Amino acid sequence: MPSNKLVWFAICIICILAISTSGCIGGKKTYDGKYMSFEYPEDWNISKTLDEGTSEHVILRQSNDIIGVNALKDASIEDVEANITTPNLYGPENETIGDVHCLTYYESEIDMSFYIFQKDGMTFLVTCTVGSEGIAEDIIKSLKVKK
Repeated sequence: MPSNKLVWFAICIICILAISTSGCIGGKKTYDGKYMSFEYPEDWNISKTLDEGTSEHVILRQSNDIIGVNALKDASIEDVEANITTPNLYGPENETIGDVHCLTYYESEIDMSFYIFQKDGMTFLVTCTVGSEGIAEDIIKSLKVKK
């Protein structure tokens, strides 16, 4: 018969595995637009998409969390940075997400994070409410540019 220590150890390992994989259990959906495609959790909803000729904007929501994914065909990283003008903006920080080098900013008044990067010749701005950065970063990792 196993000892109590062994049983508790096994229970702890099972709990740790359950917690660490809990984000992986949910399914994924794919957004497939004019300039980009990406995966997002099935429990998030696309609330708005805009196609403005040379740009595409997608808003995803779940409860009070919001993620914006913006493909900007004719903009540079510098153009995007110049248009983020809020009084409580901190950054940029250099960050690598998957194979993407990003400039990241944080806006303290509205609790938003901003990721600016280029992928396959297209400039992107991904914004998210604080607390949904992991989902935003998964979107960045799965993002594919359409020519």
